[in-house]
Amino acid sequence: MFESIRTSRRWIMVFLMVLVFPSFIASGVYYSYTRFVENDSGIARVGSQAISEQELDIAQRQRIEQMVRMFGQNVDPKMFDTPQARAATLDGLLADRALDQEAVRDRVIYSDAQLAELYRTNPAFQDDGKFSLAKKEEIARANGVTAAGLDELIPRDERRRLLRTAVGESAFLPKDVASRLQRLLQEQREIRELRFDAAAFTSKVTISDDAVRAYYEAHAKDFEIAESVRAEYVVLTLADVAARLTAPEAEIKASYEQNVAPKFKQREEARAKADALLAQVKKAPANFSDLARANSQDPGSAGKGGDLGFFRRGMMVKPFEDAAFALKPGALAPALVETQFGFHIMRLDQVRKADDGTEERSVSHILIEAPEAKSFGQARPELEDAWKKAEAQKRYIDAAEQFTNISFEQSDSLQPVADKLGLKIQTVEKIARTSAATRAGVPPVFNARVVQALFGDDAVQKKRNIEAIEVSPNTLVTARVLEHHAATQPPLAAVTPQIRERLQREEATKLARAAGERKLAELAQQGDDAGFAAPRTIARQQPQGLAAAALSAVMRASGDKLPVYVGAESDAGYAIFHVLSAKMPAADATKAETANDPARGFAQQAAAADDLAYMNAVKQKNDAVVLSPQYRTVATAAGQKSE
Repeated sequence: MFESIRTSRRWIMVFLMVLVFPSFIASGVYYSYTRFVENDSGIARVGSQAISEQELDIAQRQRIEQMVRMFGQNVDPKMFDTPQARAATLDGLLADRALDQEAVRDRVIYSDAQLAELYRTNPAFQDDGKFSLAKKEEIARANGVTAAGLDELIPRDERRRLLRTAVGESAFLPKDVASRLQRLLQEQREIRELRFDAAAFTSKVTISDDAVRAYYEAHAKDFEIAESVRAEYVVLTLADVAARLTAPEAEIKASYEQNVAPKFKQREEARAKADALLAQVKKAPANFSDLARANSQDPGSAGKGGDLGFFRRGMMVKPFEDAAFALKPGALAPALVETQFGFHIMRLDQVRKADDGTEERSVSHILIEAPEAKSFGQARPELEDAWKKAEAQKRYIDAAEQFTNISFEQSDSLQPVADKLGLKIQTVEKIARTSAATRAGVPPVFNARVVQALFGDDAVQKKRNIEAIEVSPNTLVTARVLEHHAATQPPLAAVTPQIRERLQREEATKLARAAGERKLAELAQQGDDAGFAAPRTIARQQPQGLAAAALSAVMRASGDKLPVYVGAESDAGYAIFHVLSAKMPAADATKAETANDPARGFAQQAAAADDLAYMNAVKQKNDAVVLSPQYRTVATAAGQKSE
């Protein structure tokens, strides 16, 4: 996230997002937590610096939180809670540690002067165009660190960025190569498909009890029911503090008299002037233009007798537009039209149809300017709300201190802190170690830090309140474990149907593939059109539903040896494709694709490939090693060193 601080582009969006969820590896929560786990036994290391299982747990939970909060409920958090995902998270930790060591070795520096310049010039840290310590502290809290901790996080991230940017910006792709790649993407192939679905072979598969038992014993970890807790919790927010306040009548009136009343007086004087002008216009409608020239405070139309010209819906502020489209040609609005600009005396001059059939109207008006202001009765709810927010901000610090102290000093119950601050004790039925607000029914306040605290010894064994944790600006939470459920292994009988179905599907898939491969061999000897679907056209950019493996098999077939039969495996079974012809799309389509500048995308991919190669080299140079057996297979497949 701190790269976007430096560039300012997209920063405002990032800043708003960071108030909702912490960033992944660079978050302050992760940064602070590593200090307590550096001495734990490691599952990986970079040089002499170990990475513990606890560090990986924290990083993985934060990654899941981030993905879910970025993409909402449309994404299944289980997609990011897999052995492969954990291995990827571990690789990210290794990469960051390796970059840190590389920065030290190469003496890559992000100076105090550069940091001060960032704080001074970046809008995220400014208030009214000037550096704001309050804004800095707000961002620091959102990342789980102090302001001083932010002074460490930003330079660290900038040093990493500088190392990687030098590689990415040097990527170059010759125009001829880009052109060839574009032709490959645009090439179309006409195919017919013959499918061998696994479902058709299910009835031919029988799974023995011994096979089920063997699978259960070999994959016991897959069926384990994770450790979980049932907990109660209380949350303190700025809104909770504000809700307990009552705005003093005298202060509300004083605020109105000081800030609103003078403007309201001006507005009422303007209203009286406009009413008098409206009366004159009604008496002598023919004098509208002269009165507009003499009295209208709209500099754009006054000199033209108030004529605004033609406009259509959506071009004017709503009250003005509604009034204009309610009149008949030549009619005068019977009352003043009130907008944020003041008071309008309005006349509809003409109505016409534009070339596209849209109705347009020509209006003349006389504007008497007036500041926006409300009467005391109208303004009172807003003034009360503003007073409560301001007062709550002052009192929140004291409330937060009470919240923290009471929950700690009377740690055997949440009732005292709830009673003292008028808070509601809520219950969450099940939180697993990997939950961190990513499961249905787990409130968002249960972020990685809160979940980690709930599984601490004091919380689980002694049933004490966890420490008060700030989960977002002006939001504190504490919780207490009610019940703890250790990780359990379900009996074989409970998971036998699930295992049997899985093995049956796997065996049926093997039979489907075998049948498909036999048919492919027959077709190679003697072609046969029987059973194939109707021809259709596909391309790399338009796969028409083909899986990646199938698309690759079809496009790999040599274009000068068509027609030809090719086969491809899939989870559903096997498919044979009769590749009939290859061609380029029509010239208009090619021109449209070229207009999208595909070369830029190719260059970005080349830069990404260079970055990946560089990161692998940096990890290897700094002796990044995966020690844990459960992560070695994935790490080795990704080119990562393991022991």
